[in-house]
Amino acid sequence: PEHEGRIVLIRRKIDPRIGYWSFPCGFMEVDETTQQAAVRETREETNLEVELGSHLGTYSYPKSWWGGSVVIVTYRATIVSDPVPRAGDDAAEAKFFASDEIPWDQLAFKSSTEALRHWLEGR
Repeated sequence: PEHEGRIVLIRRKIDPRIGYWSFPCGFMEVDETTQQAAVRETREETNLEVELGSHLGTYSYPKSWWGGSVVIVTYRATIVSDPVPRAGDDAAEAKFFASDEIPWDQLAFKSSTEALRHWLEGR
């Protein structure tokens, strides 16, 4: 989620990568689209309602933290609710970061780094 030039990241409170930062993320449910999953995961982890914008990127890795292949689909998102992130679900913390505040050395996943770089390039 983006608001006034800043992006919301969550600090993970579950494995994998407890304590590291990521964009809101998670697994899709069987009966939902990637867009529905992105909106749901954002709500569950930040308590923010968002409207999706354009597709930001798709990232795939042959070996992930759980041993199998993984595909991550990311979107730009605009906050359409009260723009105060509150940690929920799998997040220990949720907060805004300006581009020069992104904790690059504390990002949870390769996809976190790649997606945030694409977000910065497209601003």
